[in-house]
Amino acid sequence: MSYRIGVDIGGTFSDFNSINDDGEVMTFKTPTTHYDLSVGFMRGIRELAKRYRISSEDYLQQTKALRYSTTIGTNALIERNGPKLGLITTAGFEDTIHIGRSRSWADGLPDH
Repeated sequence: MSYRIGVDIGGTFSDFNSINDDGEVMTFKTPTTHYDLSVGFMRGIRELAKRYRISSEDYLQQTKALRYSTTIGTNALIERNGPKLGLITTAGFEDTIHIGRSRSWADGLPDH
């Protein structure tokens, strides 16, 4: 038996769904654990495995596809409330910063 898993980590809830070779679908929803996304992720995986009545280890070993998506990054960009970021670049790519800033006008930011 093999499984395909879909995960969407949202700003409030994380949604999980899975389908096996027999077409049996399982779903689970849990609050997003912002302090550590892996906690909520593993909670969802364990719950899906439990619903199929197998161990989470066997479930993951038999998984042939896992699709992961999140809106957390998109929300941080839109709301402008994410962490402070830095950029380290290698010699010859210093213009990356200026190229990126040329897009700023569309975001309502100054171009300097």
